[in-house]
Amino acid sequence: MNKRLGLFSFMGVGYALSLSRLLRVVEAGCVYPLPFVPLGVEGMLIQGTELVPMLGCAWLTGSQEAAVAGFQVVVASEYGAMALPADKTQGIVAEARGNWQPEPKSRFGFLTHSFCYQEVSYRMVNIDALAVSLIRS
Repeated sequence: MNKRLGLFSFMGVGYALSLSRLLRVVEAGCVYPLPFVPLGVEGMLIQGTELVPMLGCAWLTGSQEAAVAGFQVVVASEYGAMALPADKTQGIVAEARGNWQPEPKSRFGFLTHSFCYQEVSYRMVNIDALAVSLIRS
């Protein structure tokens, strides 16, 4: 069976997610800042009766500057749902349509490989490792 990936970008940096972890994409959802949330969490996205932690962009871009996401990509981790910022949705692609390359010396353990598709590189996000890094911060 061929694995499928969701491709997104934020602030000019592309990232890929396993489609099996993608719950939904929300256009311009309301994110509310809260005190005492872990470093890296920008606030809470309210989706119906569900509160979803919304991550900032530092985990992806390394930048601490605030940026407005046009979309929130809600994903499932072993530790619950969380939302990632996106300003573009690039689509869904079969893994066999691209190729994998190791991520050069990433300081983040949850960004270990890049998926190259149509000459564009997307950083593959290990959602569970990303969630653990937030818990430990």
